Formats: sequence, structure tokens, C-alpha cells
Amino acid sequence: LVETNGPLLGSHGNVGSHGLSLSSAPALIERGYVDRRAAADWVLRSLRFLYYHCDDYRGFLQHLINAYTGKSRTGFDTSETSFFIMGALVARQYFNGNSPAETEIRELGTRLYRRLDYPHMLSPEKGHERHLRWGFNPRKVDPNDPAADGWWGLIIGYHESSSSYLLGLGSPTYPLPVECWHDGWVKHAINGRKYYGYRHWVGSNERSLFLDTMSHLGIDPHYRDNNTQYFANAANVVRAHREYHIDNPKGHRNYGPDEWGQNAIVLPETGYTHDKVMRKDNGNISPLGPLQVMPYAPDICVRASRHLYNTYGSRIFNAFGFTFGFNATDNRFAGFVSSIDSQMIPGMIENARTGLIWRLGAANPEIHQALRRIRATYHPKAGLRLAIYHLEQEDYVGWQGFSLLDGREPAASPEVVSTPRDHWRDREQDYAHRYRGALVIREGGEYRFFVEGGNDSRLLIDGQVVASQGKLGPYGGRCEGKLKLAAGVHALQLEWLRREWRAKVSFEWDGPDSGGNRERVPVRSLRTEVDCNLPPQWYGAQRMPLCPGHPVDALVFCRDHDDDPVRITARGLPPWLQCQDLGDGRARLHGHVPPEWGGPLELFLQADDGRGQTDWPLLLESERNR
Repeated sequence: LVETNGPLLGSHGNVGSHGLSLSSAPALIERGYVDRRAAADWVLRSLRFLYYHCDDYRGFLQHLINAYTGKSRTGFDTSETSFFIMGALVARQYFNGNSPAETEIRELGTRLYRRLDYPHMLSPEKGHERHLRWGFNPRKVDPNDPAADGWWGLIIGYHESSSSYLLGLGSPTYPLPVECWHDGWVKHAINGRKYYGYRHWVGSNERSLFLDTMSHLGIDPHYRDNNTQYFANAANVVRAHREYHIDNPKGHRNYGPDEWGQNAIVLPETGYTHDKVMRKDNGNISPLGPLQVMPYAPDICVRASRHLYNTYGSRIFNAFGFTFGFNATDNRFAGFVSSIDSQMIPGMIENARTGLIWRLGAANPEIHQALRRIRATYHPKAGLRLAIYHLEQEDYVGWQGFSLLDGREPAASPEVVSTPRDHWRDREQDYAHRYRGALVIREGGEYRFFVEGGNDSRLLIDGQVVASQGKLGPYGGRCEGKLKLAAGVHALQLEWLRREWRAKVSFEWDGPDSGGNRERVPVRSLRTEVDCNLPPQWYGAQRMPLCPGHPVDALVFCRDHDDDPVRITARGLPPWLQCQDLGDGRARLHGHVPPEWGGPLELFLQADDGRGQTDWPLLLESERNR
């Protein structure tokens, strides 16, 4: 296992760190730092150890594990186990060969995930029934004290452990209720305010950098749910973070455009700091920070990393890479490396360069099942374009409706948002929203639409007014209407006005696509433009090592983000290999490699959704020649 740092160094492995190392391993192999067969042997030995020899509680592992005995006293940790499972799922996709080692890696990764009982980790406490508990330590159970039940913490809000919910929702055996996403961490995380000019849709303004990245090393953050597109949110956090250091409100002598990185840091005399890092800013900087967030803003991250290395050299860099952190004001430098932070670096650099780790993580159907359950999507044109207009008192005199917005410049450049809601603003007293885009109908029929909140509102679909209050009324007005819609894409415009400070907007529907239930219109049914069809997208590895004389049985995966049915075919198949379309975006490659086969061979898989095709080259290599 990957070792932990601190007093247990040399005897204990860190389960979360190990999971991040599994996610990063493909980058090290592809870049030639590690031999694939040696890496597969290491991955397999670690999975065997964790599956067969380590204590678990409902499948969950302990944070720190004795690397010799598999025992520990640290408690079974939901968050750290989820980091590990994220890495196991990445490894399951990368090690796609037919050798006994790689085959067993895939089998053990699946078993380790399937045994996790996520619903058992939910809190029974009133008001927190949708929240995962951070962990359980049976050694802290006192039968004589009801409060000493061994459980600790709740995973609330948007931070490094949010992936626990997504993995729990995608579980094929013990899935979390979907309400755990919407009513669990999300309602505690909505923000919407700008910080140094960059909007933070979810999460607080004062954030350590790892809070946005640790959950998304092996899970592609380009998905959008009803709250945000998580890549865009992280990119804004990073750039606002840098602007804070340029502004330097506390006057630290070394802060600037290339010297930034508020993160979790352990330094002599100050101990561990990670919370409210800007409010409590004492001059600490983590050189690991810019590397961890490199995919979100590579231009400023590369410059910062080079500057830190060239300026401080061996004081912050050793044989294991950048150290935990430093404080130039007080001349304090950490002499050790953070195992959990450093294990992210190769994978995040590779994500910035090629997106490989994200592509491997997204090749797991369980991730897409989780996104489907929360009505999220990877479609790059999901959402609506929002323009915000400031209103003055004279605008309300003889109110003639939203036509007064025509020809008026919005207060700022239009933004892409997930769904209409009141958070997309900068706390102006009086303002109007105009959302434009398209509505995707998958099953035709009669739909009812509901717009609530504000002082006036109007909904147009294909240019037809479907619902309207029609006048300037008191706050809390509502309107509704119904319309028969054919399957396809329909132009949509929603306008909304509010004058009171406490105002909320809600855009809901019921109809065939909602299963007949009234719900908020999900972002997977909204597009920024009418012409939005995309061809299928492939995920996974593009190389497959094969052992001559052995059977081969592997899955390849693609997804059509318009939800069109996909047909998969293959070109260039050798006579000993067959491609079987499984009908759900997956295809099975199976056969038996001849003993004399020496490779290499490139074949092409094609996904066709009836409106477009995407080819996927797959290079077959012989283990004999590697």
C-alpha cells in the first residue's frame, strides 16, 4: 500500500492515498516511468491484500491500515474508501488485457465495489437521514453510553468527499436513494455568488484547492447537474484563488500572480490547516496546490509551479516531489511530503494533457448510471444561457412586460447555467432574468409547465406563450400552462422578474419524460441551442495487451449523450476475435489469441446513433513483444 506520512510512516498504508495512486498509475505507465507488467503485479497484490486480508465493515476499509497485518484502530472510513474505489474503477478500465493478472484486477475491482453497503452508512439522525456518515469505529462503542455509538461526522456540503455520493448512487448492489444527492449534500452547497469576478456555483468562496479536485481525479468533472457544471466551477475557484493572492489583502510579502496555493498544509509550529484558508490566511502556501488543479487552469498552474520550484528549490522539493508546504514570511518549510496530495499529481497532469484518467473513469457504466439517476449529463451543450438585466424604478411605471428588455444590454455577459433559480445573480435589489435555449423532449405527449416566484414571469416554447402572469404582481406569483410537444428539440425562453430581496424561481414540469411526476426540469433536458445533436462519445483505454495462447474477453464502452440508441461495429478484426454489440453502449470483444500471434494490430470500433458516427482506434499488442 501507499504509505501514510506522520508517526505511522513505515508501518501503515493510507487507503485514500492508495486509491489516488491507482487512479494515477496509468499516467506513469503511459509516460514510461513504470513498466505495465510490474505495475499490474503491484496493483493486483494490493487489491488481493485489501480484499482478502484487511478488516472491513460492510465493505468499507479503515483509513490507515497496518501494511503487514491488515489491522488498524483508525475506524472504517466512507470517504477514504471511496477514494480507493474510484482508483480501483480506473484500474479496472486501464488493465484491459487478457493476462491472468489483468483479468483478476478487473474481477477484484468489481468485487470491492459491489460489496460496499452505502445505505448502511446513512445517518439515522432526524434531519440528516440523507447524509452519509464519515465513518465508524467499533472500538469506540460503549454499550452503557447511547452517545458513544462509534459513528463520527457527516459528509455535508461540496468538498473532497462528494464523490462518495456519486459512487453510492451508481452502486449496482447497494445504491443510495437519489434524494441523497438532491437533499443531502447539495442543499448545503449552493452558492451562486462571484468571488474576485468568478462565480462559485457550489461550495464556499474560501476553499482549499483540494476540496474541488480530490473527488474528481478519476471521475470526469465535465458533467452538469441542476446545480453546476463541475469543471467550470473548479476552474472559477482556481482563478479566483489566484486573484486573492494578487490582491493580497493581508500583505504577505511573497504573494503574487505566480505564488499562490492555499491548501491543506502541515508546518512546524502551526500544525494542520485547511479550513477557511483565506479568512485565516497566515501566509502558508502549498506547492502541491497548483499541480493538483492543473487541468482547470493549465496556463497559470504551470507558471506557478515553475516559479515555486525555481525560487525555493530544495527547500520545497525533494526526491519524492514537492513537500507539504511553506511559509516564506516566517521562514518555515515542511520537510516531508503529503502522501494523499502527492498521489494525485501524475493523474491530474495527465488529465490536463490528454484527459486519460477522466476517460478511463467515465468508461465505468456505474458512473453514468449515477448521473442518469440524478438527471445529470455529460452533454457539453446542456443548460441555458442566462442574461441578467438591472431594473430601475421607472421601469415599473406602466409595466408593459418583458418587451422592455429587448434592445437593452444585460448587466454582464450571458452565462450558461444549469436551470433557472434565484442564485444566479450578484445580489442586485431589482433585476430580471432571461433564459434562452432549447427543451429536449424524448417522449412526445402533453406536458404541463409551472413557473413560481418573483413578481412576473413568462414561458415561451417554439415562440408560443405557454404560461404568463401577464402583470406586475406581488412576490410569489405563479403561472402554469400545458402544451402538446412532439419528441425532439424545441426552442425555449423563460423570463422572470423580482423586486423583493427574498425571491426564488422554480421551473417545473410533469409529463411523459418526468414519469408523470411534477419535478424541476432537469438539466439533461435543457440545451443552450436548438442545434445540439452530438455523435456518440467513446471512453476507456485505446491499447490492449494480449497474451498469445490465452482467451480474450473484454468490454468497450461508449455513450450517446442525446440518449439515441447506439449500434457498435468493428473494422479490421482478425479472424480469431469477434465483436458483440450488447445494445447498451457496450460491446464485447471475445475470442482466443493464437499461440503464434505476434501483433501489433490496430482495429477500429464505430458507434453509430443514426445521426452520426464516431470511430475509436484500439491497438492490440502482443505481450510477447513488450
